Order: sequence, then C-alpha cells, then structure tokens
Amino acid sequence: MASFIRAACALALLTLASLPASAEDVRGKIVKIDFENYVLQLDGGQRFEVPEDFYVEDLEPGMIVVIQYEVVDGKNVIADLELAE
Repeated sequence: MASFIRAACALALLTLASLPASAEDVRGKIVKIDFENYVLQLDGGQRFEVPEDFYVEDLEPGMIVVIQYEVVDGKNVIADLELAE
C-alpha cells in the first residue's frame, strides 16, 4: 500500500511539473519600442519580447497598455497585449 501511495505522489508531481508556467499581467506606459529587435519597454523599466506575429506598428510611446506575458528562457515574452481603458 505504501508503494502505491508513493507512486501516486510521484505521478502527481510529474504532472504538475509538466504544466506550462502561468502568465503574469503588468500595466504600464510604453516608453520605447524597438521594431527591429521586437522589444517593447515600459516606464517601470520592464522589457518584453514581442512575438513576430504580433502587429504592434500602431503602438506608440506614451500609450498605456496591459501586457500578459510568460517568462521563456529568462525573457519576458508577450502572450497578449491590450490598450488600457
């Protein structure tokens, strides 16, 4: 019985470890957009990588945005971006 419980716990841990990291949200003012390197910087100093399939050409410094991002290989990668209301 004890070995069954250990196996069940091990399976539960493996399942949790394989889940993707949850996204985080941040709100801020855009201070810089580097269209060549796909990087966006907010007023708090946070930098975010912009996926190449995101259309960000209409964004400008000074706009307030809400960014949902995930940390991938130590970099903040935008998962979703909306203009703040």
